Amino acid sequence: MTTAAPRAPWRAAFERRAHENRLSEGEGLPALPWLEALRRAAFERFVAEGFPPSTDEAWLSTNLQPFEEASYAPLPLATAPVGCAAIDPVLRALPKAGRIVFVDGRPAPALGTPLPAGVSVLTLAEAALREPAALRQALALPEREEAHPFVRLSTAFLGQGLWLRCAPGAHVTEPVVVLHVRTRDVGPLALHPRLLVEVGTQARLTLFESYVGLGARADLTNALTQVEVAAGGVLEHVRVQREGHGTTHVGLLKVRLGRDARLHALALSFGAALTRLETEVRLLGEGAHADLDGLFVVDGARRADLVTRVEHLVPRATSRQLVKGVLDGESRGAFTGRVRVAPGAIKTDARQNNHNLLLSPRAQVESRPQLEIDADDVKCSHGATIGRLDEPALFYLRSRGIPVVQARELLVHAFAAEVLARLPDGAARAALDLVLAGGLHEARSPGRAP
Repeated sequence: MTTAAPRAPWRAAFERRAHENRLSEGEGLPALPWLEALRRAAFERFVAEGFPPSTDEAWLSTNLQPFEEASYAPLPLATAPVGCAAIDPVLRALPKAGRIVFVDGRPAPALGTPLPAGVSVLTLAEAALREPAALRQALALPEREEAHPFVRLSTAFLGQGLWLRCAPGAHVTEPVVVLHVRTRDVGPLALHPRLLVEVGTQARLTLFESYVGLGARADLTNALTQVEVAAGGVLEHVRVQREGHGTTHVGLLKVRLGRDARLHALALSFGAALTRLETEVRLLGEGAHADLDGLFVVDGARRADLVTRVEHLVPRATSRQLVKGVLDGESRGAFTGRVRVAPGAIKTDARQNNHNLLLSPRAQVESRPQLEIDADDVKCSHGATIGRLDEPALFYLRSRGIPVVQARELLVHAFAAEVLARLPDGAARAALDLVLAGGLHEARSPGRAP
């Protein structure tokens, strides 16, 4: 009796994707020798090591063993008909946004809209032909980052992706939305979208990444976004995950900040059976500042893990973190936040807060703040709370004639909305408040359809 090779379904999918690229007549990445070698090397490293066990400290809250032999269907040959505005409240509230849309892993240019002045975009296929040296450098991640299993998969299955640039000095007032939609008709699918973002010197950009699922299949989304913000640049980056309740969503955001650059990154998770959102920020220039905010809402048996890693590598840089969780049913949640202050990074000011609200006695949440400080003359702090709804506040609302269900929803919304309050007033904040209200209503609605 022969034993199947480890991770055989992944190898079959890898070879199938390579075959599909050769038959796609230019739709996929070109078969450049360096690109093929990069993809093959990443895949072989993944096959050799697989997914980390749940005993690995970095993965204590995320069990990946069911994915070792996971099998997924080929990408569909064409996109399914779908109306974006009907399924994404972000787009309904941002009618003037520049929009790029993917449906079931394939581009849907008919659903897109023109990008605002100052913003340009290349597909990875276009970049591989026009700027191969620059693309090769962007994809060559350091060994420490490449060792991540989902980074290896992202590189191995590199295909549809974008390189988005905001020109130096451009102050882009209209947001840009990159929307990924899954339909009910195909799957299960494993999608590996890759997004490269460059914000030029003294430029300003607001970018939304939105992931929407219309079904309940056991899909996988493995989204990797790499960001470079040059000196004096400002990026407002928002990720909204509303995928189907059978999906596993892994989102990786890697950011490098130059001198006096500023980042506000907001991660919102309302869907999926298992969500892991990671944010890694490296402050490389003095005066750089990062605000990292997050919110997850889970119920039933769903799970959400939010992970942040902030590296202060130079003096006089600052960071702030606020992550909140709302948990109902038998759900599980976790926040792991690490701040590292490198030797010589004096005058660092880093603060981290995590607050969680449990709506059920069966829900559980873990909070693991971590500080690693190798410099003197710094200000670093962290705090974490876990609690339930405030009974006096609930009694007060009920005494004013508000039904108990509505009173609870008001209190939960007030708790969660603090994260959104950090966004500027306007269409972006209003759109996300609609998403938040919908996510909270779903979490508090027993017996809802997935």
